[in-house]
Amino acid sequence: MSSANGIVFLIGSLLLIISSLSIGVRSQEFVRPNFQPKNVAFSIWGIIFTLSIVSGIRLFFVDSSLPSSILFALACVSSSLWLIVQNQKFAFLLLYAGAILSFLASCMQKDFIASLAPSVLTGWLCIASAIGTAMYFYAANDGKEANKYAVTLPFAFLLVLASITVSIVGNKYACLSVAFPLLWTAVFSTSFENATIFLAPFVACVAFFLGKLIKCNITR
Repeated sequence: MSSANGIVFLIGSLLLIISSLSIGVRSQEFVRPNFQPKNVAFSIWGIIFTLSIVSGIRLFFVDSSLPSSILFALACVSSSLWLIVQNQKFAFLLLYAGAILSFLASCMQKDFIASLAPSVLTGWLCIASAIGTAMYFYAANDGKEANKYAVTLPFAFLLVLASITVSIVGNKYACLSVAFPLLWTAVFSTSFENATIFLAPFVACVAFFLGKLIKCNITR
């Protein structure tokens, strides 16, 4: 069963890597939301690609549920489809789907190394969903830009909730990898104000993790 998990996981990973490298993001056709980080922030995909290979190989050596690998592969398919239709008005819905699928895959994965790729992908696709939503708002409202707090705060709340949920039902350390894209985005934000939007929920995730760790040590 482990070999099937690893094969399905790696097929999804390779599909995402190949489609990203061959199609890429046609950034010149996009309007840049006022909270979008610097372009260097999108190099996180290199980290996600690497973790996808590492997690996929790990699945050959640990017991894991096949549905988790299938869900991750479907998240990769959803992200790949977004690259194809990225200039369509409702393309951001594929980012939503990818975030949900990778979140479910993270919840079902008990091994920390195997959970790295789906959990980091969950965090980044949630942030990408916020950017995609802002772009949709701009297109649907004749160039009127959305309020960045109205767009980002709901996704930040959902990301914190996802991090906590993964820590409870999946691997307890995976909450940090779900939250990692928040820190990454904060570091590469274009202003201090934008950085705090992403840093605050990251701190909340870390606080929950530390609280849970302390509680576990006390109850031993």
